[in-house]
Amino acid sequence: MMTEGNRKMILGVMYLVGCFGVSFAAVFTGASGWEAAGIAALPVSIASGLGVIVWGNVKEHQAKNGTSQ
Repeated sequence: MMTEGNRKMILGVMYLVGCFGVSFAAVFTGASGWEAAGIAALPVSIASGLGVIVWGNVKEHQAKNGTSQ
C-alpha cells in the first residue's frame, strides 16, 4: 500500500526526469532561438498542470480527514 506522500513524490520525480530529458535532448540536437524558447516554456506549462494535480490531492485528503486550512 502506498503512503499518502508517495504519489506526490512520484509525480515530482517524473516531472524532473521528463523536463531534464527534454532539455538534454534539445541541447544534443542543437536547438537554438525560438526552438530553445519553446523547450524552455514546456516545463513551466507542465508545472502548472502538476500543481493542479497535487492541489487536488491535498484537497481530497483534507475532505476525507475533515481538516480544512
